[in-house]
Amino acid sequence: MDCIPAYKNALGHDRAFLLHFAAQPQQHNPIATMERKDAFNFAGSYYLRYPERQRDIAAILDTVKTLRPVEIYDRNHGKDHPHYQFPAEYQSMILGRLPFSEIDKAYNGYRYGINMNTIKKSQTMFARRVFELMASNTVVVSNFSRGVRMLFGDLVICSDNADQIHAPLAQLADDDIRYRKFRLQGLRKVMREHTYSARLDYIMSKIRGEAYTPILPGTAVVAHARSASDARVLITAFQRQTHSAKHMFLLCSGTATGTANTATITAFTERDAL
Repeated sequence: MDCIPAYKNALGHDRAFLLHFAAQPQQHNPIATMERKDAFNFAGSYYLRYPERQRDIAAILDTVKTLRPVEIYDRNHGKDHPHYQFPAEYQSMILGRLPFSEIDKAYNGYRYGINMNTIKKSQTMFARRVFELMASNTVVVSNFSRGVRMLFGDLVICSDNADQIHAPLAQLADDDIRYRKFRLQGLRKVMREHTYSARLDYIMSKIRGEAYTPILPGTAVVAHARSASDARVLITAFQRQTHSAKHMFLLCSGTATGTANTATITAFTERDAL
């Protein structure tokens, strides 16, 4: 964002725009193929040449390890160069190296993901893993980033202050309902606004010079109502969903068999399904 005026000046026209990183839902999504560990995970590197980053990662690791276990996938594990070695006090946390093709083990395999930003003052530049972790339905804790704060606000626990990291994490760790609601807000934010499909829509709008309205994918909900009260609860919950391209297929049994069809709800019995 800060450099766009310079880009426009160098190009001699004003067709220069911001394009954030995003998440690819086909790869990063909340569908977990393994049970999540109630722990923190960091999948990344340690750099001796960045003293501030060293201080930040030490502050986060020392804070979160008081709440839950910490496990690390070290991108440089097995290499002997001293500039990329985690300090001795964190060596016991290292599981090994994780190829990106298996990154779901880190992103979907833990309740909490740690992010580190080397660039902290940019309005727009920060690590792509923030989008990917949130799309994986994982709570993100990060060192400070101006860009993260501007784009996600309090949906990412983002600070260089140990107390400001510990306090909200302690609340989430002690209250599973609060934890699930918090991470759901982040998941919805990314899936609604920060997928690569949304980025392509934005590019299309700039090319066309007008707002581009994407066609939302349809969503089918399949439910089973065993009583009239079940049917009412399910229909009310379905109608509360704000996604417009939706349809419910409601299997009715017992006293729910009198449920009427509507434009967005198809009610049927087991006899109808035969």
